[in-house]
Amino acid sequence: MSEVILIATVGRSRQPIVIAHQKHKPKFTLFVASKENNNQPGSRFSLEQKGAPRGKGDPPKDTLAIVGQYLLRKRSKETGENPHDSELVAVSKYLSEVTGKDEPSILDQLQINEGQYEIIELEHPDSISEAYKKISEQVTLLQTAHPHATIIIDITGGTKSMSAAGAMVASDLNLEVSVVTGVRTNLEKVDALSEARLQNYGVIELSRDIKRIQERFACRDYPAAVELCSEVLRDADRKSSREVEEMQLIPNLEKLQKFANAFKEWDEFEHDKAVDLLQIIGRDAVEWKIFGEKVATAKRLMQGYYQDRTRAVEKKVGFEVVYDLFFNAVRRGEQQKFDDAVARLYRTLEVLEQVLLINRHGIRTKYVFVSELEGKVSSDLKGVLGKKCDENGVFESALQDSFTILQELDVELRSFIEARMKTMCNLLGDRNNSILAHGFTRVEGQAFQKFQKFVYEYLTGIDELVGNKRGLKYYENAQFPREITL
Repeated sequence: MSEVILIATVGRSRQPIVIAHQKHKPKFTLFVASKENNNQPGSRFSLEQKGAPRGKGDPPKDTLAIVGQYLLRKRSKETGENPHDSELVAVSKYLSEVTGKDEPSILDQLQINEGQYEIIELEHPDSISEAYKKISEQVTLLQTAHPHATIIIDITGGTKSMSAAGAMVASDLNLEVSVVTGVRTNLEKVDALSEARLQNYGVIELSRDIKRIQERFACRDYPAAVELCSEVLRDADRKSSREVEEMQLIPNLEKLQKFANAFKEWDEFEHDKAVDLLQIIGRDAVEWKIFGEKVATAKRLMQGYYQDRTRAVEKKVGFEVVYDLFFNAVRRGEQQKFDDAVARLYRTLEVLEQVLLINRHGIRTKYVFVSELEGKVSSDLKGVLGKKCDENGVFESALQDSFTILQELDVELRSFIEARMKTMCNLLGDRNNSILAHGFTRVEGQAFQKFQKFVYEYLTGIDELVGNKRGLKYYENAQFPREITL
């Protein structure tokens, strides 16, 4: 075992400090004591001087005499014998000796030499902030001087504030905590101190870590969740205990890590990787896995059609790829990244018209042959589109042109698209003014909310018209959860 550095908070009682020192056998000890203030003794007295310091809590001699009288009179009532004056004097003297007995100082009992210890004093022993600051500063110095040592903080002695500060420093700096235990016979103190035990705060620390990770899920910050999970799990073995195992804290952390990795990949449109990770999680992730598989399949099919423009459209592209983009945009909006969110809403509408045109009319918006539109659209539209063609009579259709083509081609969708075209164009103006599109301004939250509402209603309306039984409303639960169930 590496050498030990002991930090001990010191109060009036000497015994717990002596027991802790004998248990841990430190190479160096830092005593944290209270300073004498306003005629009130500090706990440094316990370190350096024998006997008990006189303070507000010490009984005066006349009080001891009264106690002696009470005890003797009580005996008199029981036996019928009156106490002699000599007995009264003897009892009072005994009580005085017991309460003020000359107990050796802590340093005398430990027999440690100069250079093996240091004493720091607190001006305000009831101030947690002062105690925390001074203890943490000393830890930094000790770690520099003894880089390979194990630092233990014993928090048995001292004020409650000193003990609390010591525990906080240990938790924040990954140090071990020691408490001297014993038998508690009343509500005032522990009697018969017997052993200094290292305390395992793993349950507290890991539970707090899990809460912090869940907060990252709530904020949709999956990269941060991945990083925090890795950081916590690297140090998890040190915090292991029976209680940690019973509460399944480490398996829960591993589960959070798997979800965080999966959602991070998914959020970056790596759907196949995300599905593989969700497959590992198993039953708890089955809903997202199924949806993710459908999104990945639809995306691959669409990519195949666009990479080979001669490929016959024999299988329809699933609308899941559209819904996934919408959910992605909503997550960006929840993060208040409104420019990014609106850009994704725009892309949602764009993919929607791409899916509708490929599924219902075999048209790829990247390669639109104007000649194929002959007799299917108005001559005015054909003339406008013809001006955008290359020398082969092909043009790449943007969003508004694509919806205009769809409006003229598709009788079932015509009135729906026509009724919403003006509103769509107005909303696209906000997107076009965004610094992520063609402008130099940012999108405000209100503009995003209006656009999101429009796209949601547009998608659900199209679902009804084309008969999508598993439309956007069906998949709403496939949106990533704000908290992982453990």
